[in-house]
Formats: sequence, structure tokens, C-alpha cells
Amino acid sequence: HFHTNEQQGCETIPTYFFHWKRERAYHIDYCFVPDAWAQQIVRVELGGYDEWRPYSDHCPLLVEFDDGVPSTVNG
Repeated sequence: HFHTNEQQGCETIPTYFFHWKRERAYHIDYCFVPDAWAQQIVRVELGGYDEWRPYSDHCPLLVEFDDGVPSTVNG
């Protein structure tokens, strides 16, 4: 809710499709983090229905944080 500025119960992107049905969509999956971490959110992404339907009635929720540690590339 912090990242999307949506109120709980008013979410616009579903995360769960009851019995794998697109028309029975709900937002029921969340990632709870300490307030101090919220400012470090870089990206929030939800998997799409079509891509994930063969695997689950839930879509994956990805939350990426900036931990302040520079990444390195080996090679």
C-alpha cells in the first residue's frame, strides 16, 4: 500500500484467482516490511495471470529493495 498509494481493500491489481478463474480475482497477497524498509523499495511487481495460471492460482509478488550495497559484476 505504501508503494502503490492504494488503501487496503481498494487494490487494483489482483494476486489470487479463485479456482484459476480470471473473473474471480482478488488481491490477498502482501509483503509486510518494517517502516524503515519502505523508503528503500525500488520496485514492486506482480506476475501476470496468463503467465502463472499453469503453476498456481496465486501470482508471485516481487519486492526489490535498495540495500545500499553496490553490486559488482564478475567477469
